[in-house]
Amino acid sequence: MRTKSELIEEMKGELAAARAISAKADETGRGYTDDEAATITRHVDIAKNLKARIDRIDTDAAVKSAISELGNSIGLGGPAAQGDQRPAWAVKGRTRSEWVNNTVAQLEKASARFDAHGEPSGAKAVITGSVGVPSPIFTDITKLAPTPTRLLDLLVDRVSLAGTNTFSFLRQTVRTNNAAPVADNATKPTSVYTFGEVEDRVRVVAHLSEAIPERFLSDHAGLVEFLESEMEEGLYRALEAQVLAGSGSGENMTGILSTSGIITQAWSADLLTTLRKAATALELVGEVPTAWAIHPTDVETLDLLQDNEARHYFAGPQQQLAQTSPVWSLPIVKSTAVAAGTAVLADWNYVRLVVREDTRFDIDRGGDLFEKNQFKARLEGRFGVAVRRPTAFCKVTTVAP
Repeated sequence: MRTKSELIEEMKGELAAARAISAKADETGRGYTDDEAATITRHVDIAKNLKARIDRIDTDAAVKSAISELGNSIGLGGPAAQGDQRPAWAVKGRTRSEWVNNTVAQLEKASARFDAHGEPSGAKAVITGSVGVPSPIFTDITKLAPTPTRLLDLLVDRVSLAGTNTFSFLRQTVRTNNAAPVADNATKPTSVYTFGEVEDRVRVVAHLSEAIPERFLSDHAGLVEFLESEMEEGLYRALEAQVLAGSGSGENMTGILSTSGIITQAWSADLLTTLRKAATALELVGEVPTAWAIHPTDVETLDLLQDNEARHYFAGPQQQLAQTSPVWSLPIVKSTAVAAGTAVLADWNYVRLVVREDTRFDIDRGGDLFEKNQFKARLEGRFGVAVRRPTAFCKVTTVAP
């Protein structure tokens, strides 16, 4: 990250370049050419963006100082007095609408254009810039949601990674309990808990929007919020797919189903029998599952099961709670990250989501986009996954071979 002094020098350079073009036109007593006006606009836009970043550094420093002074005044000195170190989107009470309003205001403030005389005209344009996105991925250990609605809700072990692209974790590969009564002076039995250290790295998960006419931002006030919401949903679907089924090759994460040592349950007689046997398979190795992850079409099959007299099990589909219909008192999360014909029963505490870089929303209007009055949006983040105990996961085949 560039320092404040570096940003100031860069801003001075942009303003100097704009002034040089203006001075050249003044010397010849003429107005700006179209190319000169566009170049001046670009230099000033970049300078204003840099100024906004400089102001933010000053504001952050002032806020941290105020928090520290307040903490010291009430006897809360030390590291805790340095302020909340969570990302901005993790602060309690911050809403998406507040983020959108702040983002639009920031972009408008940074993108005022100059007219032919070098004065602000008031016209606004999208510039290249980055803003933090209010993300649902809080990087601390949380409780399982009472009514989990998506796969991310099951990932309660989340850690923030700083200063590196790589991470390591311990994976338990053997879990043998040999505890037993022991007589006086006798040797105690040894239980076997074998761990292997796994080295991995985070991956970038990202996507772009298509080129969008810049005027849409002025004509449609809700576009930024809608675009961010759509792209956020797409990114988290991709992340869920990687956590569950990433192949581990190339830029793919090593997901749960690609991890050696997970439990498997083959099809047995019918769907209910197969699911019940999966629960037993985990119980036999001492695991206590917390939830199911099942493809929506398989959940539909489960909901519509009937007995020999055409009576629905589980009180019928009209009685189902859409995301939480229980199978032996465990919630079901419907997810397209799970392939149709497959279900996963697990103690989800034993998969860790590693967050290296908070989700970020970028807007760009450079290059050919500038010439066409267009912009593109990009949403990205850097994540990793750590399967800490493979035997806590059971892959279930939910269709007959």
